[in-house]
Amino acid sequence: MADANDKKQATAENLYIQGKMDKAYKLLSELSKTGNPQVMFLLGECFRYGHGVPESEEEALKWYEKGADKNHLLSSCGKASLIKEPEERNDVLSRLREPLERSAYDGNVFACHMLSVCYLYGRGVPEDPAKAIDFCTRAANQGYALAQYHLGLYCSKGIGVTRNPKEALKWFEKAAEQGYAAAQYKVGIHYSEEGADAKSRTTGAKWFLKAAEQGHALSQYQVALCYYNGSGLMLSVKKSAQWFQKSADQGYDWAMFRLANCYKYGYGVNRDKRMAEELYEKAKKRNNPELLQALKNET
Repeated sequence: MADANDKKQATAENLYIQGKMDKAYKLLSELSKTGNPQVMFLLGECFRYGHGVPESEEEALKWYEKGADKNHLLSSCGKASLIKEPEERNDVLSRLREPLERSAYDGNVFACHMLSVCYLYGRGVPEDPAKAIDFCTRAANQGYALAQYHLGLYCSKGIGVTRNPKEALKWFEKAAEQGYAAAQYKVGIHYSEEGADAKSRTTGAKWFLKAAEQGHALSQYQVALCYYNGSGLMLSVKKSAQWFQKSADQGYDWAMFRLANCYKYGYGVNRDKRMAEELYEKAKKRNNPELLQALKNET
């Protein structure tokens, strides 16, 4: 039984590193009662970043604490990073820095990624964007999809490096090709930018679909728009409404608004004034200024 669990854990860890979060979380959940602290750490990461489950710092902390109770370094770092009081958080993380760096230099991708975040925000160490990029690159070069995605963000925004959209796309595509939904969304956005030709829009829609099928709410919304506008996908108001529904069910405000329009005008669904009004009200409660203006224009 132990050998079987060890193999399952190795599979789950590899899936997580590759960015296949839904599959990773499913296996990790099955292993949650084995008492393995690495499993507990990875479950903490799932809840912290919303990988395969809704994002929840409270749930993340619960799993980090279980691992930390077994003196697991990464779990202890995860637990420390969620301490609300900055001085206490930095004090605890500073005491964990040396063993964490040893682990990172030994090639542990999770330690590399944690250190990159610490150096980026000055948590337990002096703020040092160059070191943050170095540790993130170490993890990314070992195929860690989350680190590849974050490198893409840093390059796209000029954080710690000169802003470089081409380099950003390279890292987003590496993570996307491994199956990381957030990166697939970023690649989809790149190919669907205003002025893109039909071929590019089709490529963008392909990436949106990949992420949407993994439950990525923003990508589900984009797939709905693709169907609604016939951009990259065959025009279908029925499929558009279905994808607006999936995104709205996850709480995305613009999807609620567009789905409300579908019910108001009968686009892909039967007209239902009460349903439209309920959705407009839900969207309104999100207090998105741009959306509030759109609601004012619509209602």
